[in-house]
Amino acid sequence: NANVNAGAGSVVLTAPIGDIRQLAGGIIAAFLSATADATIDLNQSSNNISGDVSLITNLGTGGSSLVQFHNSASAFNLSNAVAKGNVTIAAAGSMTTDGSITSGTGNVSINALNGMSLGDDVLAAGTLTLLSNNANIAQVAGGLVVGGATTINAGSGDISLLSGSNNFNGLALTAGHVGVSATGLLSVTSLSQTANSDLFLSGSAGLALPAQAINAGIDMVMTPYDYRTFIATLTQAVAQGDVAQERIDDAVSRILRVKFEQGLFEQPISAPPSSGEPATVVGSA
Repeated sequence: NANVNAGAGSVVLTAPIGDIRQLAGGIIAAFLSATADATIDLNQSSNNISGDVSLITNLGTGGSSLVQFHNSASAFNLSNAVAKGNVTIAAAGSMTTDGSITSGTGNVSINALNGMSLGDDVLAAGTLTLLSNNANIAQVAGGLVVGGATTINAGSGDISLLSGSNNFNGLALTAGHVGVSATGLLSVTSLSQTANSDLFLSGSAGLALPAQAINAGIDMVMTPYDYRTFIATLTQAVAQGDVAQERIDDAVSRILRVKFEQGLFEQPISAPPSSGEPATVVGSA
């Protein structure tokens, strides 16, 4: 219940049996390590940990375990957050990670107002939610493996999740620029971007986009591995009236206009590369 102020020092909390719960007060330190058999609940908004934070519960517990943590520091690094049940992280500033975030049976939710940079795996048996307040959500290492639906909302900030080991089961995206890669089928259930933003989506086994993404103005979708499925899906969407034929005609006309402006129809052969390989015909792929 009381405040714990370690200044620039460390706070280490251990509960081999039972929980670690914060009912009131705040923890102020440069480093925090909490290890419990069941629940870690350090969810007071007055917590201020400016350095590394490690939160580990027992994945193999016969009951349930969860992690809840709130940090008001302007920036901090999450070294680990592990629970059998839900993992919930709230940060008033920015957050980096260099260790795994794991929920064995539950959901993972991270709300970092000033953005986040993920440097290790995020594993969620249930849903995954990543939120920021118009700040970037980026991935520099590791993979995001999610059993349930994923919601990522960066407001007007950018989303960059380009690891080929990502695996999503339905993905809702809100951002400025968006770049997402995944193994298997990348299924985007909803997409909302600010005006004039770039979009890069890649799924090793195909890409499924909502009709609203095409209606919103996406003219070209690159699906090198399973383009037949994409063509069939989009054709069906047009037939059902989910995407207007005029929207397709509009996209095609803009693509052709750019090709005409670049002279690709007058000179379809690209210059031979310096490697000596044969020249290619533009549009022949």
